[in-house]
Amino acid sequence: MTKSLKRISAIFMIVLILFSCCSVALAASTAPAVIDVVYNTDGDRLGFRTITVGDIEYYDIFNGSGTSVEDLSVGEFYKNVIIKGIPRVTIDFPYLPLPVLLPASYLWGNVAADVFKAAGRGYGWNWDLGASFEEYYGAGVGSADNGVYLAEKLGEYSPYSKGEVNSDCVRGTGLQAYSSLNLVQDVMLDQIIEVCGEKNDAEEFKKVVLKFCTDDEEGFELFKNKDEQVVLANIITHLNVPAALQREFSSFGIVYYDFKLTPVIEENLQYISAADNYDSIKDAFNNNAPGVSYVESNDGSTSMSYIKNPTSAPASVSASSSKSVTDSVSNSFSESDSHSYSESISTNLEWTPIKDFFKFSVNVGFSASQSLSTAYSESTSISETVSTSSSASVTLPPYTELGIQQTMSSVEQSVEYDCPVYVTYKVAVFGLNAEYIKDKDTGSWSITNYDQGCIFTNFGTDSKSGGLTAADSLYNRWNEKSKAFEISHGNVTYGMWEDQNDDNPPLKINYIDWSKLGNRLDSAASNLKNNIPMSSVGGTMTFKTESYNTEITQVYPMYDLKKVRFEGDGTYNLAIGGDLDLNAVNVVGLNKLDQPYYGFRPTMGTWHLCDEEGNDLPAYEEGKGISVTATPSTQVIEAHELGDYYLRFDIDENYYKKAVDRKTYITNDDLEMTAILKLSVTDTGNNHTCRAGSWVTSFTATCVSAGERCKYCLTCGKRMAVEVLPKAGHLPVEIIEPATCTTDGRKYSTCSACRVTCSSEVIPATGHGATTSVTTTTPTCTLAGEKTLYCSDCNMIVGSEKIEATGHDDGVWKVDFEATAEHDGQMTRYCSECNKALESKSFGYHRHSYSAWTNLNDDCHVRYCDGCDATETAAHLYGEYVSNNDATENSDGTKTATCSVCSDTKTVTDEGSKLEADTDTDTDTDTDTDTEAAPQNFFQKLITFLRNLFKILFEFLS
Repeated sequence: MTKSLKRISAIFMIVLILFSCCSVALAASTAPAVIDVVYNTDGDRLGFRTITVGDIEYYDIFNGSGTSVEDLSVGEFYKNVIIKGIPRVTIDFPYLPLPVLLPASYLWGNVAADVFKAAGRGYGWNWDLGASFEEYYGAGVGSADNGVYLAEKLGEYSPYSKGEVNSDCVRGTGLQAYSSLNLVQDVMLDQIIEVCGEKNDAEEFKKVVLKFCTDDEEGFELFKNKDEQVVLANIITHLNVPAALQREFSSFGIVYYDFKLTPVIEENLQYISAADNYDSIKDAFNNNAPGVSYVESNDGSTSMSYIKNPTSAPASVSASSSKSVTDSVSNSFSESDSHSYSESISTNLEWTPIKDFFKFSVNVGFSASQSLSTAYSESTSISETVSTSSSASVTLPPYTELGIQQTMSSVEQSVEYDCPVYVTYKVAVFGLNAEYIKDKDTGSWSITNYDQGCIFTNFGTDSKSGGLTAADSLYNRWNEKSKAFEISHGNVTYGMWEDQNDDNPPLKINYIDWSKLGNRLDSAASNLKNNIPMSSVGGTMTFKTESYNTEITQVYPMYDLKKVRFEGDGTYNLAIGGDLDLNAVNVVGLNKLDQPYYGFRPTMGTWHLCDEEGNDLPAYEEGKGISVTATPSTQVIEAHELGDYYLRFDIDENYYKKAVDRKTYITNDDLEMTAILKLSVTDTGNNHTCRAGSWVTSFTATCVSAGERCKYCLTCGKRMAVEVLPKAGHLPVEIIEPATCTTDGRKYSTCSACRVTCSSEVIPATGHGATTSVTTTTPTCTLAGEKTLYCSDCNMIVGSEKIEATGHDDGVWKVDFEATAEHDGQMTRYCSECNKALESKSFGYHRHSYSAWTNLNDDCHVRYCDGCDATETAAHLYGEYVSNNDATENSDGTKTATCSVCSDTKTVTDEGSKLEADTDTDTDTDTDTDTEAAPQNFFQKLITFLRNLFKILFEFLS
C-alpha cells in the first residue's frame, strides 16, 4: 500500500469512527435491556447476538452462534475476545453497505502507539535515528524505509517480519497466548536478541539490557509474576544501524492479562438448565438429568455435652437445644476446553428465568444478582443461616446428668447452565530502548556507556475509582487528564531515559501526560468502555445446605458403677429339697460415692458358685450339694445336701456404659466389690414355722417395666410373699421449639428414660416482621435500580423494590469548539455522573472587551469581559520593595512592593532596618539628617509617579 493510500485509509477510518460514536450517542436509550436473540432454522434459540443496557452494548464475539465455540481452548477463546470486531453501525454507500468493525486489538494498538510517542519525547526511542517518531513508527513511515506502523502492527494477530537481522529490520510476534506474565518479558528479550544477532552471548546480553534499560536486573515488576494464567501479548522490535559500529533497538509490547468472566444480569434474560423440568435438583438427579449432582452426607460427627445433678436428692435443671441451617450459593464459569454447555446438558432444552434456580434453596433465599455475581466477586460464595433454639427442663434423679447431643449433616446440589457473560481484562504497554556499539572485527559489544531507557503503564487497577478493567481505566484517565488522578488512583506508570555519557541523573517519568496524546484516543476510550465482548459459557451453580441439630437425649448416671451389695446381710437358709429364686435376692448398685447407681437392675446379672473368697468353683455332681437352674428370665437354686454354700453376683458386661466414654462398657474387673450370697442348708427347714420378714424390693419399677418386692422367712429364707409394683411415671423433659416467621414451633415433652412423647402442642408461625433493605442494583442516570428486602428476624428475602433512576444532574457546560470570525462556537452540557451529552448550544464570535485589572487574591489579579462571562487572571507583577521609612530605634520598619498592573501592594518587614540609637544631642545634627533624607523621599515619589503613569498607558493600550 502506498503512503498516500495509507493516509487516505487512516482518514477514512477516523471519519467512520467519529460517525460511529455520534450514532451510538444518538441511539442511547433509557429502556430496559434490549436483547437480540439468534434462532436456528427450526426456531430453536441458539444464543444472544447483543444485549444492550443503556449506553453499553454487550456483543457476542461469535454472533450468537452458541455451541460453535465448544472446541476452542481457553487461549483461543480469549484471543477471539481481543481480535473480534466491535459492530457499531452500517453506513449506506451507493453500492455496498459497509459495517464498521473496530477490533479491540486495533484500538489498544492505537493507545499503545500514542503512549509510546508521548512518553518517548526526551526519553529515547532511537534517540539518534535522525528522524521523528512519526516517521519511523507512524502511519506514513516517512523516510524510514525500515520503519513500522506501530499502531497497526501492535493490533494485528499475525507475526510480522521485515528486513535482515543484524541490520535495519523489524520483527513482530503477533498476538500470541502464554501461560504466565513472566514469559512475556522473556519473549521480548529473545526478540531483541534475534534482531540484534547476539545469540552467541544471549544470556549476558539479556542481563545487561534489563539492568541498564529498566534499572532493575529482573526487569519490569509486572513480569516477575510467575502465576499460571492465560496471557496474550504482541511484541514489535525494531533495529536501526545508522553507522558501521552503532546499533539502536526499540522494542514495544502490549500484554492482555487477568481475564475474567462476569455474568450479564438482567431481569428479562433467560438461562438454560436441564433441571428445569423437575420439582427439585434431587428429582432431576434421580432421573439422570445431565449436568446435575446431588450429594447428601452425614459425616457421623456427634458431640455430647451434659448438665448435671451432683446432689443426693432430685433436682430441677434446664437446658437449651438448637437447630441451625446454613445455605450457601456459589457460582463458577467454565474455563476448560468447552465454552458452552448447551449440547452437553440436553438435546431438548427449555429456557427458564434464573430465579427458578433458587426454589431449591428452601431455608434462605438469594436474589439472582447475588448468586450470579459470586462468580466474579471477591468471596467465593454467599451464605445465610437460619437458627432456632429450644429450652428444656427436667427433674433429675441424684447423681445423674442429662445428655445433649449435636449432629451435623449436609446436602450439596449443583446445576450446570448456560449464561451470557462479558469478558474483562487488564492491559499493560511497555517498551525497551537502547543503543550500543559492536566491534565489527571481534563481534564484542558494549552497552554501558550509551543511552538506554524504558516505559511502562498499565490499564486496570484494584480500585473502582481508578477503573477495575482496562477499558474503564483508559476511559477515566483519558477524560480526567490529571497527573494527580494518574498517581493516586492505582495506575502504575514508570519509565526512565539515561544518557550514560552525561553526569546528570536519568530522566524519570511516573505518569502519562494525556494532553500530549492524539484525539483518536477519545474514540478508543468510548468504544472500549461501551462495547464489551460477550459469549455464552457454561456455569455451575452450587447450593450447599449444612444442618446442625442439638437434641436432648436421655438421663445418664454421673459416675461409673463401682459396687454391688445386698440389702441386708446376704445370708439365706434352706432345707434339703428347698429352692430359692435368685432374681428375688435384693442387690443394689452403688457409685464411687457409695450412693445408689442410677439405672442398676438386679436382673442384668448372673450368679456363680464360688468359695467364701469369691473364687469360682466347679458345679456339683447331680444330686449333690446345690444346683443352679437357669432359664432366660430366672435363676433358681435347689438344695441337695447339708452345708454352707456361696454364690457370686456378676454384672452383664454389655449393659452398663462408662460415664466418660459412653461407647465402652463396664466389666466385672472394673468393680471394687460385688455381692457374695451365703446359703446354709439345714434340717431346720423341715420342723419350724416360717416367719415372714419385712418387704424387700427386688427391683424398682420404671416407666418401661413393673417392679417387685418380696417377704422372706427369717429362719430359712423362703420367699413367703411377692408383690408386683406398678410401672413408674415417665421422667419427662419439656422442650419448647419457638416458632419462626415461616414455620410453626411446638411445645412438647419427652421421657428421658424411654423416649416416649408425653405431650405436644403447636406454636403458630409469627409471620415476617420488619424488613431491612440492601441495594442489589445501583440506579444510574437512565436505568432504575433495585433493592432486596430482607426480614430482619429471619434474614429471608421477602420482596424487592424498584429504585427510580436518578436522572441526569444539571451537569457542567464544556466548550466543544470556540467561535471564530468565520463560524459560531458550540458548547455542550454533560451529566457529571455518566458524562452523557444533555444539550448543546452555539454562541457567536465576539472580541472580548475587558475591564481594568483588579486584585483577586494574594497571588493574582483578574479582569472581566463586559460582553460575556469570560475572565482572565494573571499573576501579580510586583516591582521592587521600597522602604516606608517607618523604622524606629526599637523595631524594623516595613517595605512595600506594588503590582505594576493592578496597583495591589504587598507589605513585609524590612529586615535589618532598625535605626541606631542617637547619642548626639546637638540639634544641628538632627537638622542635617532631615536635610539628607529629603532627596531620598523625592526620588521615591518620582518612581511611584512614573510607575502609575506606565500602568495607565498599559491599560489604555490593552
